[in-house]
Amino acid sequence: MLRIAFLLAAACVLMHSAVLASEKATTIPVNGGSDKIVVPANSLVEFASVSKEDYAAKFNGRFVLSGTYYYGDELPADDPDVDLEIDFVPDADIAAKLPYFQNYGRPKAIAFDNSAEIVKAIVPAEAIAKLNKKGAPFLRGRIAIIVDGYRADIVCDAPIFTVHFISVYKAPTRVAANEPNIGGCL
Repeated sequence: MLRIAFLLAAACVLMHSAVLASEKATTIPVNGGSDKIVVPANSLVEFASVSKEDYAAKFNGRFVLSGTYYYGDELPADDPDVDLEIDFVPDADIAAKLPYFQNYGRPKAIAFDNSAEIVKAIVPAEAIAKLNKKGAPFLRGRIAIIVDGYRADIVCDAPIFTVHFISVYKAPTRVAANEPNIGGCL
């Protein structure tokens, strides 16, 4: 009986190892091979193409993107103008399933190629009026949205990950917050 249990346990370990071996990420050379796009085995999107001019990688697939959004004035405090922008920090479990540049790591922030549409869908007009004043705190919230058109670019020597907003999947929660510190040139 003990021998059967041992053989079953050994078979389970071997099968698990075989599954893990088959779940390896795919890498796609970009920029003449100096970097690679890593597509996780459990990726939410499928590779479509890579541009030879700017080595931007495009992906197909619609998915639910969850995380924290920040909306507010992106300009320095001493600048008299107000420039309202939306920034998005994906949940770690979602970021782990998205393609990224091997030399830069997983997406820490995601931009929108249609930011006006997502702002219109999730930020009330009265909040925009309040945020349009210098020194107003950022609006922060948790949200799940449906997106497609995932794209990975290098801009200003930093990775930029972009999606196209489709619709709200789960209504946002909103709170006032300090400016996000996510770096890069979104």
